[in-house]
Amino acid sequence: MKNQINFHVKNAVSPLKLVELSSLRPIEKVMPTHLQYITNLIEQTGYINKPLIIENQNNIILDGSHRYAYLKSFGYKYAPVIIVDYASNQVDVGSNLIHRFINKKDSTISKGDVINKALSNQLFEPRSTRHFFPFKKDDIPTKLEKLFKTNKCCINYLISKTTIEEEIVCNQNYIKEIENELKIIDRHTQEQIQTKTYLQNQISNMKKKIKTNLL
Repeated sequence: MKNQINFHVKNAVSPLKLVELSSLRPIEKVMPTHLQYITNLIEQTGYINKPLIIENQNNIILDGSHRYAYLKSFGYKYAPVIIVDYASNQVDVGSNLIHRFINKKDSTISKGDVINKALSNQLFEPRSTRHFFPFKKDDIPTKLEKLFKTNKCCINYLISKTTIEEEIVCNQNYIKEIENELKIIDRHTQEQIQTKTYLQNQISNMKKKIKTNLL
């Protein structure tokens, strides 16, 4: 089963690649304060730590809007990306982190909405989408010098009018989503631990029975 799962994931996800930034299509605007925070981190280290995640048909940016805005504003030619098969059931979208597990019908955002918004250049407001992938989003650092800086670009169309107070509220709401998700994970973990213990006790009793029958 593990090999089967890995096979499906491998076929839905590409290795890290460098693609031309001009080929990418954003889906969300970015928050100005958070963009400045991301900019400071990148400028301090000289690396893009996490690649953008894009879908495989139209190069729509599913994850990494602020990193894209940074690269765009400073005129970089390339972006580090991981490409996913958006048609795969291994990749999903919702409007809340809870949609990773339950109440998916309550989501106000579908894959179709994402594609339509990107292709029509009608961007979602910041942090509107929650994309779920069959892998952990680990750091894969890419040196900025590999991305070839050219001329700076105006990205006003990407920046929302979100105030710093509204960004704080947005982050607080996201934290609540994370806390709810962790509660679901914890309940599931406890259930699995109980099932594991039950099965281990069963095995132990069966082994004792076998040993008794041999005497």
